[in-house]
Amino acid sequence: MSEAEILGAEALKRREIRRMCKAYPDGLYFFTKAVCGFDKLSPSLHRPFTNYVQLHQWNGGPPRSNRKLAWMPREHFKSTICSIAFPLWLLSCVDWNMTIALISADSDNTKKWLRAAKEIIKYNGFFRWAFPEIRPGDKWDEEEVAIRRDRQYGSDVQASITAYSINSGLASQHHGYIILDDPVNEQVAGSVAMMADAVRLYIHLEEILRGWKDSGYLIVDTPWGREDPHHAALQEVRRGYRLKWGIGVLGEFEISDALRDRPELIPALELGKPILPGECDEDKLTHIKAQDIEKFYFHYLCKPYEAGRNGFNLELIRDFALFPDGRMDCQCHPTHYHHLSQGSTVAASDPAYTVDKKSCESSIGVANKQPCGCRFMLHEWGGHVTPPDFLSKSAEIASAWKTWLKGFGVESEALQVTLKDWLLEKQSQGTFPLGIDILELKPKKRNKDGRISAQQGAVNEGLWHKRPTMQRVEGVESWLQQLFQWPWSRKRDRADMWAYLEDAWAQKPAALAATTSRAPNVNLRRQEADMELFRQEAALA
Repeated sequence: MSEAEILGAEALKRREIRRMCKAYPDGLYFFTKAVCGFDKLSPSLHRPFTNYVQLHQWNGGPPRSNRKLAWMPREHFKSTICSIAFPLWLLSCVDWNMTIALISADSDNTKKWLRAAKEIIKYNGFFRWAFPEIRPGDKWDEEEVAIRRDRQYGSDVQASITAYSINSGLASQHHGYIILDDPVNEQVAGSVAMMADAVRLYIHLEEILRGWKDSGYLIVDTPWGREDPHHAALQEVRRGYRLKWGIGVLGEFEISDALRDRPELIPALELGKPILPGECDEDKLTHIKAQDIEKFYFHYLCKPYEAGRNGFNLELIRDFALFPDGRMDCQCHPTHYHHLSQGSTVAASDPAYTVDKKSCESSIGVANKQPCGCRFMLHEWGGHVTPPDFLSKSAEIASAWKTWLKGFGVESEALQVTLKDWLLEKQSQGTFPLGIDILELKPKKRNKDGRISAQQGAVNEGLWHKRPTMQRVEGVESWLQQLFQWPWSRKRDRADMWAYLEDAWAQKPAALAATTSRAPNVNLRRQEADMELFRQEAALA
């Protein structure tokens, strides 16, 4: 089959995918789960919820369906749908010139949601293939994102998505869609004045909408059971200015009368049973109720190690496949050519066996950094060992990766300096592979927390990749688990080793790829041809 035939078949598939994303019902559900990759969504709960969020007057909804109130318990993925996937769906499937305001009580939340949306646009291969026109534009920071759009919507107008908190200045802003997600947090709830300000903001937001018929305003939250924005929105529902869709932890369901005859909006749940047992089962509900009866009725406690709470968004660490010839494929960079020969493969080790480190683990990690910046964790090991065991394990790991390994780093402090000398001795005796430089890794006067937290940027930019087997398993220690629990975990040795890899790469940088003497990358060539085909389709539409 020729490349033209392959691209033609892919174009037909893409048209069908785009049609499924735009269709009502189920378009937003398919877009969120299949295209954006949020595969934990439940059809019995999240399919009707996404249908409600997707329904507007412009796609067959009743009057006021552009003004919506929705609520679900915490940890049930409402923000994943409404504040990450939904803004992308509006830009991809409704109008790429739309301007969207993303507002919450906490600016960290809106920045986190915006960062996740940016990662999907830049690194999600399926999204980039299905919607090639959605690409970064002039504004691309933690508060504003502008995609490429029609010429009259340049950099001098409002960004495509703007992240605000309830304390942000909004007087001169105008948006086509407002998403108000969790306008109340613990700090706001604890202050009568701040709660009143949150209610005033909710009312004021109507004034910054651009037009009534074509604009949209969604408030999604977890009720606090007092005079909060949720209470004010319910008053608007009773006056007929807004529609509602809400569900409690045990299936207590409410919906506006204007929507009751739409079966696609009704969840298939059993009253009295947890609505999402995989995330919050009956045992957990009993525990929450015993701790705090008020929180049981109105919202949930957070997980002790919630993704992103420690600064690392581990959802952005993608799996990769390592092929026998040294090629590495990852799902989020389908156009990158990754090969062990093009990058720098190093090992970093953090021995721990002094008297004050009896509870710590010695650790060794092998990783590769590509010229494009992508980092691949190839191997990790950790254990409570003696110096001879550590030396033996070092030789074993170095021998396994000697084809690609450029350097083996050892922290050069205290007894570790002696270990470095021992490794050099083993190398001279032939029991440690020749041709691998023994590197000194110095802490550079940074404490352990500082070394680990300095790596947040590379993780949150989607540059780190792991093998599919490197999953966080409860009760099983691993590099990923310790990074996930940092800074609360007292056993951070492997996460610290992971930070040392950057120091090793500074001494053994990846060489620039010799692209001038190579044939063009087939993925890049195919993407360019596919984009040209898409432009032709768009011109004929």
